[in-house]
Amino acid sequence: MKASKTIFTLLIPSLLMVNPVFAEEEQADSKYCGGYARTGFIETDEENTSDESSFAMGGEFDCGVSITDNIDVRVGLGTSIDPGINDSNNAKVHGDFFDANKNSYVMLAEAMLNASFGNVEAHLGRQIFDSPHMDSDDLRIIPNRFEAYQLNYAYNEQFNFGAAFVRQMSGWENGADQSDFIDVGKALGANNGSAYVVWGSYEDDGLSIQAWDYVIEDIENIFYAELVYGADYNNDISYEVGLQYDMGREIGSKKLGNIDADTWGISAALTYKIVTLSAAHNRNHGSSGALASLGGGPFFTSMEDQTLDAVTGNDARSSTIGIEITPLDDLVLGAVYSNFGASNDSVYEVQENNLYIAYTWNNRLTLEGIYADIEDKNSANDKDQLRLILTYSFDGPF
Repeated sequence: MKASKTIFTLLIPSLLMVNPVFAEEEQADSKYCGGYARTGFIETDEENTSDESSFAMGGEFDCGVSITDNIDVRVGLGTSIDPGINDSNNAKVHGDFFDANKNSYVMLAEAMLNASFGNVEAHLGRQIFDSPHMDSDDLRIIPNRFEAYQLNYAYNEQFNFGAAFVRQMSGWENGADQSDFIDVGKALGANNGSAYVVWGSYEDDGLSIQAWDYVIEDIENIFYAELVYGADYNNDISYEVGLQYDMGREIGSKKLGNIDADTWGISAALTYKIVTLSAAHNRNHGSSGALASLGGGPFFTSMEDQTLDAVTGNDARSSTIGIEITPLDDLVLGAVYSNFGASNDSVYEVQENNLYIAYTWNNRLTLEGIYADIEDKNSANDKDQLRLILTYSFDGPF
């Protein structure tokens, strides 16, 4: 992952996954253009190694045209540009903003056809596809995207069902070159492989339940289930609790070897006026490690740097405790403490602390900043990371 699931991501994004995000919000007009401009800075300082940092500018611009009342086509470009002020030593340039050679790039990020007929929607092509084990994880200049062909059926206001064939992935977490779409299997570490995904969800009166099944050719079968319930105790106090289960097994020719993951998680949050306290715990009982994801991943305890699937050794476990304050409607401040380890602490034990801020102005300008302090108890190579992202959203000429 390397996604920041601090308090608001411990709790709220699990609800967003109940119905997958198929694409950018549909427009009522027959023609539409828009996008965002973004600038970012990231720096990682690791003891006993060379530090890395980068500035980047970029964003996305896409246009859509309605062919009929039920069908539209969308095409969009994405770019991340080195502004020319980064270190001339390529080894000191942080690669998270650029292509495999740490250079600027432009790509066809979106190319999709959308169709709706009654309660059925189809979304075909390059798009945002947010699900537990494949997601956009929009934490850099350009988010992860997938070439996917999917159908979604809204049975009623509570029940939704869907299926997808996912062929390729681009983005900063595809493991090869974020400026290119590569096979899903290659992004996971094999030589190739596509994914077949089915899901169902229920949401009503504060309760959300979702279940997903992934079959990734000759690699693994994943089953994921989640339950989240939230309610208001009174006008000042609200609470939310969550449960999750994640299972993975190798299939076919086992291109990534034996996979035996059984991971569960629990989260809880209590809000009083502008203050939220939260805690979460994950543990894997399988004979292999917790499952990796193409994106941020589903685990309640994921931090800016550490995720449960990074833990080596038996019985991986992770815990988080956090506080979040919302002094203004558009301003969020927070801090999270976490511990990641194995049954034998001498094999793996890492503590990570996150401090973060998020501010939105006029629904157009967004500032996101996060500082991560990572301490490896079994190594002298502790590190810290700072990430700042400023985004301006805009409408196009028509």
